[in-house]
Amino acid sequence: MFSDLANSDRELLLVADAVASGRELELIWMQAELRLRTLNTNRERLGAELDRRS
Repeated sequence: MFSDLANSDRELLLVADAVASGRELELIWMQAELRLRTLNTNRERLGAELDRRS
């Protein structure tokens, strides 16, 4: 489960880096925002699951 958080953090940084640097032209702001929201939601769900199990 903790590796899921690490993977989410890593993916979040990759998306943020791609948007900030402009290296990935296909990634438009709306797609980036939706992906970040999805990652945040997944992270919250995982946190809730961990809380429920402890």
